Amino acid sequence: MRFVTLVENTCVPGFGCAHGLSIYIETSKHKILFDAGPDGELLISNAEKMGIKLSEVDIAIISHGHYDHTGGLSGFLKLNSSAKIYMHTLAYNRRHFATENCGWRYIGPDMELLKNYSQRIILTEDFLSIDDELALFSRIPTTDLLPDGNSSLYEEVNGENVSDSFLHEQNLIICDGGKSALFAGCAHRGIINIIRGFNEIIGKHPDYVISGFHLTNPGLKIDAPDELVFAVANELIKYPCRYYTGHCTGERPFLLLKSMLGENLHALKGGLEETLL
Repeated sequence: MRFVTLVENTCVPGFGCAHGLSIYIETSKHKILFDAGPDGELLISNAEKMGIKLSEVDIAIISHGHYDHTGGLSGFLKLNSSAKIYMHTLAYNRRHFATENCGWRYIGPDMELLKNYSQRIILTEDFLSIDDELALFSRIPTTDLLPDGNSSLYEEVNGENVSDSFLHEQNLIICDGGKSALFAGCAHRGIINIIRGFNEIIGKHPDYVISGFHLTNPGLKIDAPDELVFAVANELIKYPCRYYTGHCTGERPFLLLKSMLGENLHALKGGLEETLL
């Protein structure tokens, strides 16, 4: 199993970056696009530089319905004519960010695009086993250590903006070559709770966790309190996992986590490839 970070907030020299996340994953059976970043041109450009043919992807997974994970779908769909796209049924709800001046900024997916490609979209709910390698889940057993940044995020229900429940957020389980990996987008439901959900389904902790931890509010440029970051670190350190994080984790929170997790924590950057042995 290997993965390549195609789009991330940061990147190695020679690659482009933007606020968002897209990861290409190869397993024994599949070529997977996990999220599409905010921009199709950036996604395609970085993929080409890494020698990755997006046309050969057979499964695309959207972790949740925010533009920084769905915006690159238009570019991907122009190159790929066959991959099925797995999205939670609630990802179709319109979503907004509450700005500092009490206004609303739309941060959901391109609804017209989703409508035009509806025949290729597979709608998921709490759990879906794709095959003996892949499964998706959004059933989260606990609500501990939730990200502060969620307070600025809303979904439209019956014409009104209400606090986002993040029931539309789904996570990917991969079991390949005797190893297991958990891929999540932003962990809005809390990375600790998501790992517990993985454990509940698989019966053990993942060997690898690849996810944003949402310990910063990018819209307001405010990091989570140090106490929350350390509390998350104290839980993560209980699992003998190798962690890869970035995007919405935040620079300062990452350094605080690194101070506790050491070599078990690694930064995601656009243009970097990792082989999970």
